[in-house]
Amino acid sequence: GFKAGSMRMGSDVAVLTREAETATVALLSQSFLKDVQADEIKIPMFTWKLNKSETGPEYKRVMPSNPAEWDEFMGLMCKFSFFKDGEDVLRHLKNIPTATGTRVVVYNIRKPCEFDFSEEGDIQVAKDEDGHLFSDTRPNQNVTTKIPEDYSLRAYLSVLYLRPRVDIYLQNHRVATINPCSRMDLHQYSAQYKPVGATMPMEITLGYMTGNTKLFGMHIYNKNRLVRKYERFGAQLQVNNMMKNLLGVVEADFLTPTANKQDFDTSLNDHRKFKIKMVECINKYYYEVQNVVAAGIGRQGKASKPIQKKRTLRELAEMSPDEDEFDETETGGGDFVAP
Repeated sequence: GFKAGSMRMGSDVAVLTREAETATVALLSQSFLKDVQADEIKIPMFTWKLNKSETGPEYKRVMPSNPAEWDEFMGLMCKFSFFKDGEDVLRHLKNIPTATGTRVVVYNIRKPCEFDFSEEGDIQVAKDEDGHLFSDTRPNQNVTTKIPEDYSLRAYLSVLYLRPRVDIYLQNHRVATINPCSRMDLHQYSAQYKPVGATMPMEITLGYMTGNTKLFGMHIYNKNRLVRKYERFGAQLQVNNMMKNLLGVVEADFLTPTANKQDFDTSLNDHRKFKIKMVECINKYYYEVQNVVAAGIGRQGKASKPIQKKRTLRELAEMSPDEDEFDETETGGGDFVAP
């Protein structure tokens, strides 16, 4: 995903990374491969070992098996990059502002560029010829609805990790992370679902946010990373007004993401069970729990019949031990607020 994404932006990319005891620089360059007419991908890469000293870490080369290759490949890296020489490479490594971290520099940007760098502290998808902002295609999404996570890298990075463990800087500005659950300030409801054979349960948080918003759908995370945003289920896919302001955050670690981490493997049985359980959960919340909106009122103003009914105590007692576990709790406190 990194290689394909960076090569789509520009012809060349330099990666500088520093850890506690080592530092590495690598060059992924289409310009270099084209120049040498390479039949396979070649990546000039250099590593230094960091030795502690009173004046700061000292960089000691980790030489390849053939020491002559160091100078040969360093010359190639400087020829096809912005580095002047080996000392300049070290200067860029030392300029990483934290003790450990990675800097990715994409250059020789392709034209016309797909991205707009004019917004301070952000990188955005360039507007189309009519001046419209980019937007992913989703069922029942109004064409006038602007979703910043679709066109703004800063907005996307702010929700990329549900529990961030790193600081992210974009255009030299720190990205302020947001827990999507915090948006549901009007009411929240939490539930757990553990499929048979899964080691970790799925955490589901549903709710509403204050204000007249056109945003709805689920942010689905896998192992702390956002995979799908504003995904719709059940009545959210239907052409009516039901559940069109219902938001949710889902932690589904038992699902299998695709290689680019932008979707899940929909061919697996786990994904099929996940979709069924999501519909059950949002129906239960909409019809039986929340009192924020008039549940079941469609475009014609007629109440719909609840899709899911509550299980009786007898039905619960007769459940097979092989059936999936499901538990729910209400959070947020306070009285329900009617619109």
